[in-house]
Amino acid sequence: MPAYGPVVVSLNTTGDTSPDSFLAVDRFPVAQDGRIDYLRKKIAITAVPDTGYLGGGTAKEIAASIREGEGVVVIHGIDDDGNGAYSFSEEGASELNSALPAEATDPAACGVLR
Repeated sequence: MPAYGPVVVSLNTTGDTSPDSFLAVDRFPVAQDGRIDYLRKKIAITAVPDTGYLGGGTAKEIAASIREGEGVVVIHGIDDDGNGAYSFSEEGASELNSALPAEATDPAACGVLR
């Protein structure tokens, strides 16, 4: 978290897009052949304390922050054991929620928005 900050929006496929949904792994897109095509209309960006341009947090301030190179997308989920599902393999439970396997929440890719 210190490296890329708090969750501002959850880019899932259905339901709530607030930071409260960041562990709703059953509602996130799954890569097919290493590729994710994502399109969703009306994504709600809610104010999050200590985010956005100059420590703001409104949608407008977060947009300004992204333009300044401060926005980051983190994609989670790695099928380490290759069984086609997130499972409690050698990696065990997630550090974020012990009810989830680590495979579901391990960071897979990260990049700065421009």
